[in-house]
Amino acid sequence: MHTLSHNKIKSQLRMTLPEYMIPVNFMHIEQIPITINGKLDKKALPIMDYVDTDAYVAPSTDTRTLAMSNFCRYLHVNQVGIHDNFFELGGHS
Repeated sequence: MHTLSHNKIKSQLRMTLPEYMIPVNFMHIEQIPITINGKLDKKALPIMDYVDTDAYVAPSTDTRTLAMSNFCRYLHVNQVGIHDNFFELGGHS
């Protein structure tokens, strides 16, 4: 089985897609579920778990803490570190 790094996939996608179109998460599935009509069966797809492999670095100033708090609230995430990418977290213009 050939495995691909998520970072390598994202790097390749960035060559042709704008940042907001790059997926945040990836999931390997053996087979795409299809309905009896031949369409994608979205309900049969497994639920995706988000696993963050990057080390979290907390904000170190009051201004950064306030900004990260706002990002958490508006992006519906539990925590945002100083190295996190706004667009990868689901932000857009």
